[in-house]
Amino acid sequence: MRGRKSSRAPIYQGEPGYSTKLDRDKDGIACDK
Repeated sequence: MRGRKSSRAPIYQGEPGYSTKLDRDKDGIACDK
């Protein structure tokens, strides 16, 4: 597994670190703008 270049990169549903608490708009992508 490759590391993330930025701590602000989106986390997709099913990836380690994904949480519904981080997915404000419930689109399966956490930490997106």
